[in-house]
Amino acid sequence: MDFGSVILSGNNLTESLPSRVFQSRCLAILALSRSNFSGQLLKNIGNASGMMVFVLFGNKFSGQIPMSISNIFLLVYLDLSRNNFSGESSLLDIHDNEIIRNFEDIPSQILNLQVLSLRNNLIQGFIPRMISNLISPQILDLSGNNLTGSIPSEIGSLERMIRSIHRRFHLPGRSIETLDFSHNGISGSIPQSLTKLKELTILDVSYNKLTGKPVGGQMSTMNELNYYANSGLCGMQIRIKC
Repeated sequence: MDFGSVILSGNNLTESLPSRVFQSRCLAILALSRSNFSGQLLKNIGNASGMMVFVLFGNKFSGQIPMSISNIFLLVYLDLSRNNFSGESSLLDIHDNEIIRNFEDIPSQILNLQVLSLRNNLIQGFIPRMISNLISPQILDLSGNNLTGSIPSEIGSLERMIRSIHRRFHLPGRSIETLDFSHNGISGSIPQSLTKLKELTILDVSYNKLTGKPVGGQMSTMNELNYYANSGLCGMQIRIKC
């Protein structure tokens, strides 16, 4: 049977997902959040190559996330958070699972996502410059990890790249609106290139090791708490003179 959407969120279903769910290439939306589904995700999940939204938030799934999920090239929103996934291969929006250790565990399919949340994992190392290659991001959340180094200035090029891609392929969409790097160990200054992100409304860099003065533009419109607990930041709404 072919179907376009399966939305069963907020139920008390306790079975594992039947394999036939992923046999339909017409499936565009699968939303099963806040239920009691359990078991492991089947390897044939990649057969649902036309799926755009996949939400399993708040269930009892366990085991590893099949790498065949990277075959879902149209995916723009994935939320597998609040489950019991384990293992070394994990990807995309799986905050609060603590199973990603570095960005090399994340396949290139993240470039298609509009929402990328890797909040509250154990990711270590620098923020990779490949983040600037995201095609149509609106929310990027890397908060609550063990990231170090500086914020790549290349992120400021997202605005130009997104508009170029949308014009070329006649795509609708907006530029990035939210960047959350809070609760890490990021140092250095806030790159001036972020002022190029004209639709950026939330920039949260609190609880890091940043220094210097925020660079103006829309940075001056951010809430003071978004800069909190960076002893080296000064000026503007931070109330510490430079």
